[in-house]
Amino acid sequence: MQTVIIGAGIAGTLCAYALQQRGIAARVLERHNDAAQESSFANGAQLSYGICDPLADPALLPKLPAILLGRDPAFRIGRNPDPRLLRWGLSFLRESRTSRRDQRAAELLKLSARSRALMPAVAAAVAPGSGLGEPVGKLVLLPHEPSAETHRRAALKGQYGHAVELLDRSAALALEPALEAWRDNFAGALLAPEDTALDARSFCQQTAQWLMQQGVRFDFGCSVEQLRPVSAGSWQIVTDGGVIEADAVVVCGNLGSAELLEPLGIRVPVLAMRGYSLTLRAAAMSPKTSITALKHRLVFTRLGDRVRIAGFADINPRTAPEQRFAELRATARAIAPAAADYDDELEPPWWGDRGMTPTSVPLLGATERPGLFLNVGHGMYGWTLGAACAERTADAVARYA
Repeated sequence: MQTVIIGAGIAGTLCAYALQQRGIAARVLERHNDAAQESSFANGAQLSYGICDPLADPALLPKLPAILLGRDPAFRIGRNPDPRLLRWGLSFLRESRTSRRDQRAAELLKLSARSRALMPAVAAAVAPGSGLGEPVGKLVLLPHEPSAETHRRAALKGQYGHAVELLDRSAALALEPALEAWRDNFAGALLAPEDTALDARSFCQQTAQWLMQQGVRFDFGCSVEQLRPVSAGSWQIVTDGGVIEADAVVVCGNLGSAELLEPLGIRVPVLAMRGYSLTLRAAAMSPKTSITALKHRLVFTRLGDRVRIAGFADINPRTAPEQRFAELRATARAIAPAAADYDDELEPPWWGDRGMTPTSVPLLGATERPGLFLNVGHGMYGWTLGAACAERTADAVARYA
C-alpha cells in the first residue's frame, strides 16, 4: 500500500516512524526544505505530560472582556469578518463549561500519558544522543494560594497516571533555588516531576534522517495543492511538481490542512493560535526545572547552554511579530531578570501559528473518505502529544491496510 504523509513537522515525522514500525512504507511531502520548519521549529520545548490542560476553561471566561478589548498582555484575538472565527469562538465558549473542560482534560491526559510511555523507546531508536533522559520536572507557578478547584484538578491528573503535586512557596524554592531571583510573587506551585524538556526541531530532524536511512522517502520543497479522490481508497495528490498516486493519505499539514480538506466536504475546526519564543544564553541563575509563569502565560525551559522563553496565545493573529517579541522579552526580564542572559540571543526570535481546535484535543484517525486520515489540530500540545497521536493515527492506517 502506497501511503503519503503531508507535513514533516513533529506530527508527520512521528507518524512516518509509527507506520514504519508497523511495516507500512510512507512517503512524506513537505513544502519546506527541511523538517520542523513551522510550529515545531522553536516552541517552548516542554514535554508537558502532567500539565496538559484545555485552553477552554471556566476560569478564562471572566477575562474575555479584557482579552477582546486587547488589554490582556498574554492573549490577543485578531478580529475580522471571517465566519470561521465566529464558529470557532462559539464552540470554544461551549467547551468552557466545567463538565466539558473535565472531559477534554481527560482526553488530553490519556494521550499525554501514552506519549510519556512511548517517547523513551522512540528516542532510543532514532536519536540516542538527543538528551531525553531523566525527567527535569516542571513547575507551574501559582499566583494565589491553591483553591479547592486547583486541588480537584490535580487529583484529576492523578486519576490518569500523572503524579502531580501541590507545593507551597518554600518547597518550590527548595526544589528550584533559581526562583529566589524571581521578582514575580507566587504563592506556591504545581509540580509535574515526570515532565521533561527537549528541543523539538532537533529531535524531528534526527527522526527524519533516521527514517531516510531506513528507506522512507521525504520530498522536501514539495507543496501540496489539491487532494483528488480517484475511487474508493485511491487518491491523487496534486503538487507543484506533479501528481502522486496513493492508496492512503495522512494529513499532518497544520493550518494548511483545512484548505486541502474543505473541497472534499471535510470541515476541520482549526484556527491559528500563534506563540512566540526567544532562545538566549543560559546564565548562572537559569532554572534547571522547566518553569511556567501561569499568570503571564510564559514558559522558561533550559536546553543545555540555552534557555528557551516562549509564551503568549494570539488567536487569529493580526499583531506584527516584532511587537510581540519586544513584549515577550520585556515581560520575561521583568519577572525573571536572572533566568537568562537577555543580551545574548543565540537564535533569531521565532513565531509559529499552531492549528488549534476549540476543544484543544487533536483530530486523529480515519475520515468518512476511505483512505484519508487526519493528525491535525494539536495547538500548543503537538510536541507533548506527538508520539501518542502518531500511534493512534498509524493504528487507524494499519487497520485500513
